[in-house]
Amino acid sequence: MLLNNCAKTEDGVSLDRMRGEVAAMLRVCFEGSVEENGDCLRLVLPEGPAFDIFVREA
Repeated sequence: MLLNNCAKTEDGVSLDRMRGEVAAMLRVCFEGSVEENGDCLRLVLPEGPAFDIFVREA
């Protein structure tokens, strides 16, 4: 389902677009803030805990 909403290139889904979609989902699902820094997304929950999520092409 996620892939259907992402911008596609000749080689597949753009890494930047995938990272942006993952960040948007994290914001909505966890109601937290997401900072984007390179391939790392830092999710900070409203209660304070923070998590680093890495989005890289395999």
